Amino acid sequence: MSEKFLFLKKITSVLLVRILGALSSLIFTFFITKNLSVNDAGIFFYIVTISIVVGRLSSKGFGTSLLRFISGFWVEKDFDAISFYLKNALKEILIFSSFVSFVFLIFHKHIVMYLYGSENVSLVYFFMGLAIPFIAIIFIIFPIFQAINKPLVSVILDKILLNLILLFIFFISLAVGVKANLFNLSIFYLVSAFIACFVGLFLLKKFIIAPHNHIKTPLAPLKKSANYIWLGLLMTTSVQYSGQIIAGAIVEPSNLSYLYVVQRISFLISFALIAVNYIAAPKFASLFKQKKIIELKELSMFCSRILFIIAIPLCALLFFLSAEILLLFGEDYVNASYLLQVLIFGQFINIICGPVAFLLNMTGNEKDMRNILLLTGSLSIILGFILTFHYGVLGAAISTSTSLIIQNLLAAFYVRKRLGFNVFNFVNY
Repeated sequence: MSEKFLFLKKITSVLLVRILGALSSLIFTFFITKNLSVNDAGIFFYIVTISIVVGRLSSKGFGTSLLRFISGFWVEKDFDAISFYLKNALKEILIFSSFVSFVFLIFHKHIVMYLYGSENVSLVYFFMGLAIPFIAIIFIIFPIFQAINKPLVSVILDKILLNLILLFIFFISLAVGVKANLFNLSIFYLVSAFIACFVGLFLLKKFIIAPHNHIKTPLAPLKKSANYIWLGLLMTTSVQYSGQIIAGAIVEPSNLSYLYVVQRISFLISFALIAVNYIAAPKFASLFKQKKIIELKELSMFCSRILFIIAIPLCALLFFLSAEILLLFGEDYVNASYLLQVLIFGQFINIICGPVAFLLNMTGNEKDMRNILLLTGSLSIILGFILTFHYGVLGAAISTSTSLIIQNLLAAFYVRKRLGFNVFNFVNY
C-alpha cells in the first residue's frame, strides 16, 4: 500500500468525522432556531462566539507551538521532552485562562448593559464566562493528538465533542420537559465544555503524560514560538470572528442570528482543509526537521490537489442552493442567502490556497505568518467597523471574506519565498 494512499485514507477518515461533527453543530443550530425566537437565537449565538474567541486567545498560541515541537519529539521518541513541554504549557494556560475568566466575570454586566441596555441576560454571560478556561485547555489539547499521529482523537476533541455533548444534553432536556431558553442553554454549554475538557485531559494522561526525568530541554523555544503564534492567533481570530463581534455591537440580534447561521454553513467548505491540516501538519514539521524539502514540496502539492478537487463541487453546491439550504432553518433565514454566497467565495479562495498557514508555522516561519496576520487581522477590524456600520451584516460578511482572501494569498507568496515552491502549481506537478 503506497504512502500517498495511506495519507489519503487518513484524510478521508478525518474528513468523515469532521463532517459528522459539522452536522451535529448544524443540527444543534437548527433546533436553536426552531425553539428560540430569532432575537434570542442571535443573543445565544453571539455569546457562544465570544466564549470561543476568548477561550482560543486564552490558549496563548501554545496549541500550534506544541504541535510543531511535539511532532519533532515524537519522531525522535523523546517522551521526556514531550511530557515536560506539555505539563508546563498546561499549567501556564490554566493560570492565564482562569485570570481571563475572572476579569470577564467582573465586567460581564457592563458588557451586557452596553449591548442590550438591560441586565436581563447577565446570568447567561456569567455562565458562559465560567466556560473560558475549559475551552482554552481544549484548544491546546487537540493539536497534541495531531502531533502523536492520532488525528481522529484530535478532530473529535476540536469542538466536535463539545457540540455532541451539548446536543445530547439539549435533547435530554427537551425529553424531560425542560424549556429551551437562554438561561438553560448557557448552563448546558458550561457543563458540555467541562465534560469535553475532562475527557481531553483523561485521554492525554492515558496516551502521553508520564513522570519525566530531569532534562535540559529549554522552554524558551516553545515560548518564543507561542508568542509569535499567539499574535497571529489574535489576528486569525479577528479575520474569522471580528465580523460577528463587531456586528453584535451594531446590528439587531435577529440579524446577528442570520450571520451566525450562514457562517456555520460556510465553514463546511473549510472542513476539507482542516482534515488535510490534521494529517499534514505534523508531517510538515517532521519533514522540515529532517531537512527533506523535496518530500515537503511533494506532500504540499498532493494536499493542494486533493483540496482543489473537493472545493469545486462543494462550493458550487452551497453557492447555487444557498436559499434552499437556509430554508431548513426557517423562512426568516432565506433572505440571508446573499450573505452565505459572499462567505462561500472567501472560503473557496481559502481552500484552493492549500495548507499555507501550517506550512509556514511548521517550518520555523511563524514570524512571517504573524506579520501576515497582523496585516489582515487589522484590515478585518477596520473593514468590519466601516462596512458593518454602512451595510450591516452584509458589510460584516464582506470584511470577513476579503480579509481571508488576502491572508491566504500573502501566505502562498511567503511559502514560495521561504520554501521555494508555488502552491498553485499543483496541477502541473
